[in-house]
Amino acid sequence: MRGDGEMTLDWKLIREIFDAIESKPVTQEFVSDTAFAEWDALTVSKHMRLLDHAGLIEAKLFEQPNCTLKAKAGELTMEGYTLHAKLKSDGVWGYVCKTARERSVELSIEVVKSLATKALEAILRQ
Repeated sequence: MRGDGEMTLDWKLIREIFDAIESKPVTQEFVSDTAFAEWDALTVSKHMRLLDHAGLIEAKLFEQPNCTLKAKAGELTMEGYTLHAKLKSDGVWGYVCKTARERSVELSIEVVKSLATKALEAILRQ
């Protein structure tokens, strides 16, 4: 979250959400929005909601009448798993960040997916 109350995508958090979902024990159904010490639960919940709406994770969303939001993440979708697999590579992630910075573009989900695919294709051609 930015200081002015607007939300921006925090890709460190997104990658950690992906990691937490992938590494949760089979007996654990969900990853809670309180499982991330570096971020408050509302910020995590908002990111989980965005990832759910983007079709990258399956999440349970609980929106209260007083505008509070609670979320818990269940599983990665196939598209989410594919993106997560690409972003696990520090080389791919470094390329994504460097290219976006050089071209002055925001790291939206679509930009990250596109650049991660290009980075992986370049690595595989070598």
